Amino acid sequence: MAGRAHKRLQQQLGAAQPALAESESDESSVDESRAPQRAAFDLLGLLTDDEAASAEEEQPSSPEAPRPPPPPAAAAGQPGKKKAAAAAKKKRQAAANKKKKGGQQEDSEGSEAGAEAAAVKRDEEDLDSILRELNLLPSDPAAVAPSQQTQAAAGAAAAAADQRPLLAVDVRHLRADEELRRMFGSRVIEEDEEGGAGAYANASRRVRRLAARGLIKRVPLKHGAIIVPRDTWPRFEGGISMEAQGVTAEGKQQFGYVYSQAYQAVQELYEDVQATFDPNNIAALLQNHPYHIDSLLTMHDLYRSTGEQAYAEEMLERALYALELAWHPTFSPAAASMHVPYEQANAPLFTCLFRYTQSLSRRGLHRTALELCKLLLALNGDDPLGALCTIDYLALRAGRYEFLYRLTEQYGGDSSAALLPNFVFSRALARWYQDQEASPSKGRGCSSSKGGGTAAGSSSSEAQPPSADLLTRAILLYPEAVVRMQRVLQGKGVGREAEWAAVLSRPLFAGASDGGSASLSHLLDIWVERQHLLWKAQPIQDWLRSACLHAATAPPSELPDGLAAADWACVREQTWPASQDNEYNHLRLHDYSDTVARLPPEEIHGLGGAGGGGGQVDVMALEAELRELQQQMQAQGPDLNDEEMRQQNPLAVLLRSLLPWVNLGQAPEGDADGAGGGDGPQQQQPEGGG
Repeated sequence: MAGRAHKRLQQQLGAAQPALAESESDESSVDESRAPQRAAFDLLGLLTDDEAASAEEEQPSSPEAPRPPPPPAAAAGQPGKKKAAAAAKKKRQAAANKKKKGGQQEDSEGSEAGAEAAAVKRDEEDLDSILRELNLLPSDPAAVAPSQQTQAAAGAAAAAADQRPLLAVDVRHLRADEELRRMFGSRVIEEDEEGGAGAYANASRRVRRLAARGLIKRVPLKHGAIIVPRDTWPRFEGGISMEAQGVTAEGKQQFGYVYSQAYQAVQELYEDVQATFDPNNIAALLQNHPYHIDSLLTMHDLYRSTGEQAYAEEMLERALYALELAWHPTFSPAAASMHVPYEQANAPLFTCLFRYTQSLSRRGLHRTALELCKLLLALNGDDPLGALCTIDYLALRAGRYEFLYRLTEQYGGDSSAALLPNFVFSRALARWYQDQEASPSKGRGCSSSKGGGTAAGSSSSEAQPPSADLLTRAILLYPEAVVRMQRVLQGKGVGREAEWAAVLSRPLFAGASDGGSASLSHLLDIWVERQHLLWKAQPIQDWLRSACLHAATAPPSELPDGLAAADWACVREQTWPASQDNEYNHLRLHDYSDTVARLPPEEIHGLGGAGGGGGQVDVMALEAELRELQQQMQAQGPDLNDEEMRQQNPLAVLLRSLLPWVNLGQAPEGDADGAGGGDGPQQQQPEGGG
């Protein structure tokens, strides 16, 4: 039916073409009646095929039925315009051929061609106006131009980027697998997943084969904004949820995690199992409770220490996946207007995000790690886990230089971040990277940033001082940082030792120190551990050495801001006064290192180094045994003599030994004469004890 309707419309269109050769008066009269006919037909073209055919059958033989214009497909491509233009072209060619004959015939033909061209132009204008009324053409003709449209979109994107909050998260870059696809392509990733080795790859293939044969029912798991669950994962059992807790003084919505009674019972069981110091028991606990957060984080540490990176990542991803599924419906990572207090109930979220960020960075997925680090800072501005010590490194590796500039100048509502050692040096290194990227084309300056700089960011980068000035300021402010950096690099065989010895012997570096500030010393160690690999390239070493010589030998008038080294030392002392109180003592140095400290597999009792090999314990029997032991301990009391201790279960004795009020075979001081002495029980060796 649709084919017959389309054929009839084509026949009617062909019959309408000779009308273009009529006189100007006839053409104008036809043109006046054609606009409503086209509008009616366009409305008809928006119907379905059956509705269009039925509409045609209602008026099959009406002699006064309006003549329809080209079908919608033709309207989109404008073939009606092409045919009308072709007819006019033929008339003009005929007029040109007759021009040789001269005389009045030439004038009449020329006037006829001009009239028909004017008629065609009017047809096109009428058609455009009708399509515009039907929202089939943009109202702004300039929007049709691709170049103008691209420029407008770029300008709008740049304006939106400037208006977004500083720590707003780009949710398109929150998934690691998406960054892998952007780096290597979807085909490579799919082939790697299909042909990958390892226990998880084999298990995933088995699940897919069994599901294809109908032997098991494969229920797809819900995807999170950060984690995409694997085929082998069980369904989330619940027990964790997030609730809104009001609004903070800064106007941010506060959220916090809550745990069900069933989950709290599992947590108590985990604490009992943890006291056994046997990782097999924790692995057994995960068999029945696969989304218990503390157990997953414990196994993550264990596998990472034994070199089982695949299992360690799987444990961490599963823990973060469980926390993510518990998010409140109004909890939005992209908003950057949320606050989560750092307390015991919420600490697992910060721990998982920080560890996952570091794991992604070690895998080379720096853009995804940067977005997660921004989320970590947006959740709590107090930065409980030290995200500020690594976010500049991730921005450098991801090429987000403009974001690094904005963060340095705007974080916390002031420029306090600009005085942190890592930000001072990273800002200079970012500017140097931009200079190198722009040098092949321009030879100087820069106007774009690597890896996704925006058009609006070019003006920001041009506003930055030259890289040499930025680095000189950083060296004058923290000369001790250069000394520690070169000590580490030279220990790894990087740099020309003789040349650097001449530089570091200058008074600026020979007398450099942390000023007695334990906080500054700790931050410098973190910066060196995290970023020394970025400074080991020979061009960067030459640039750094040249800046060090300039800072150590140039007069104050040639230094940035006209300040001498003593002036910068005063700034450093006021920012980091001498104190042995380390404000960053909770930040562990190895958390910022790409080197993972590993334990020998034989040190892990029962694991033998095999990933996932600790799942042979009956967790149900273990739970029952632990409950029975707890009941025995409550019934017998805390104190045991030697004979009772020998008759007890070794596991019960171990649990008792962990309780601070238990005395195993020991009597309090003064028990023989019935009088206690001192502030508490005095430990005595039991009889016969060696």
